[in-house]
Amino acid sequence: MKDALELYGDVEALLIPQKAELDIDAISTRYSGRQNSRITLYLVPAEQGKLTTDQVREKVLAMLPRGLPGVTFKTGRSRGGSTTGVG
Repeated sequence: MKDALELYGDVEALLIPQKAELDIDAISTRYSGRQNSRITLYLVPAEQGKLTTDQVREKVLAMLPRGLPGVTFKTGRSRGGSTTGVG
């Protein structure tokens, strides 16, 4: 099984080439080696995007490996924009 740092690198490698297709403006990764590690996806403003936050969530979930212990996926809004991420 991969360690968390390697997993985060793999997730970034999956998402970065798909940024435009997934309406992702920026990707932020915070790895601490503890439970607070996360990858946050900042989406383009809704009026500039092609997808809803739920559609982005569905597409990203379909790309990620399934059944990894301790990995959660959350969506929400932050500072007026949409965010989605893996923690």
